[in-house]
Amino acid sequence: MNGRGHSHRTPRASGHSLRRGVLGLVIGLAAAAPGLAVDITIGPIDPGATLALNGTPALETDVISVPAGDTVTMVTTFDGYTFKDVIEAHYDIEVAVHARDYPTHPGATVNLDTDLAYTPYDIFLITSTDPATFIFDMASPPTDDAVKIIGLHAMVPDASIEELGDPDHTGTPRYLAEVFYGTVENDGYLEVNTTCTETYDSAAGSWVGVGS
Repeated sequence: MNGRGHSHRTPRASGHSLRRGVLGLVIGLAAAAPGLAVDITIGPIDPGATLALNGTPALETDVISVPAGDTVTMVTTFDGYTFKDVIEAHYDIEVAVHARDYPTHPGATVNLDTDLAYTPYDIFLITSTDPATFIFDMASPPTDDAVKIIGLHAMVPDASIEELGDPDHTGTPRYLAEVFYGTVENDGYLEVNTTCTETYDSAAGSWVGVGS
C-alpha cells in the first residue's frame, strides 16, 4: 500500500462534471440514544457569510439542540450564492463556516487547514471566476482522525480536491481518511480524489486492506 492509500477518481473532462454531488455519508460516532438531544455549537463564521439551521439564523457561540436522529438543514450564503447541506444529528458537533473569494487564483494549492482554518465538521464556501485550476488539499491532515467536512462548495470554474486525509490515521471510521457529510459542488469541472485504506469483503463480512 502506498503512502496515500487507495485513490478513487472522478475524471475532470470536457462536458463531464460533478455538481451538487454528495460524496460522503452520514456516520454516527458515539451516537446519542434516541429521544436525547444533540447540541450543535456554532463556531466562527467568516465575514460576508451567513448560516441558518432549519430556517433559524445562527451566530457564533449559539448552541442549537435538536432531537438525536433528526435531519438538520444548514443553509449558508456568501458572495451572492446560497448553499444547502443536509445532515442527520447523531452527536454533539461544532460547525464553523469558512468563506473566501479569490479575485484571482492564489498561485498555489489552497490548503483547507493552513489557509482556511479547518476544524472537523466545517462548511467551506469558496468563490472565484479565475479559470485556472484550484487544487484543494490539507497541509497536515490529522493523524488521530479522518478529515470530516459537512460541505465543500467550491464555486470556481475548475477544481480538484486531493486526497485530504491521512490513510494511516487512528480515528473512526478507520477505513476512511476523509468523510463528506453534506454536499460537494462546484461551478464547472471538478475532480475528486478520495483515500480509502480498506475495502469491504462481503464474503468475509469484514473490512480488509487494499493496496495499489
